[in-house]
Amino acid sequence: MEAPIRLVTARELSYRYGTAETGRSVLNNIALDIRAGEVVLLTGPSGSGKTTLLTLIGSLRQPQQGTLQVLGVDLLTASPAQLRQLRQNIRFVYQRHNLLHSLTVLQNVTACLPNTPTSGRVANRQRAIEMLGHLGLIAKIHEKPERLSGGQQQRVAVARALVSSPALLLADEPTASLDSEAGQRVARAMSDVGRQLGCAVLISTHDERIFHFADRRLHIEDGVIAERSIRGP
Repeated sequence: MEAPIRLVTARELSYRYGTAETGRSVLNNIALDIRAGEVVLLTGPSGSGKTTLLTLIGSLRQPQQGTLQVLGVDLLTASPAQLRQLRQNIRFVYQRHNLLHSLTVLQNVTACLPNTPTSGRVANRQRAIEMLGHLGLIAKIHEKPERLSGGQQQRVAVARALVSSPALLLADEPTASLDSEAGQRVARAMSDVGRQLGCAVLISTHDERIFHFADRRLHIEDGVIAERSIRGP
């Protein structure tokens, strides 16, 4: 059987805040691979560099040293046009869902889909409804976000991220503010729908309650990354 495609590859990736004299090294010679269709957890203490690594992979921050390729693009040498194209295939889910409260659930999700000759308003609406159905929100599509629970709002954010079928989903502490049941539903939604789409999912988290949804776990501490068991500390 053919091996899954590597969507993210980093080698000797380092990142430092500040100057050489007074700055702080956050990532030291990071090496990692993330493949299509897998769910990977990124764990580590606060301040260990999890968010820095997510923003580097998401092309929101410029790499400083080493190599980082995302969806076939070398982020150290990419042009602005290449980065714009790359970002169309990457989506983020944050701890705060950042929904537009003036729009309904359905409108929040369809707002992320462009109207093109092959994807018009009717097609986008149907696509959004199908995604919300996958996430158990079909009864809420005409509600405003303030009428939803925190877990439901976060699932809307997941639907918004996944509806455009990205190649890579990056989630930064998406269950941190949710209770156990809501956090489990959000993690299950990201892992199940991500796998169905063949999307690679990278989740930064402290939440041990969602570890069992992952295929692998990467742990950052003191700037160094290592594979850890998804069943242990």
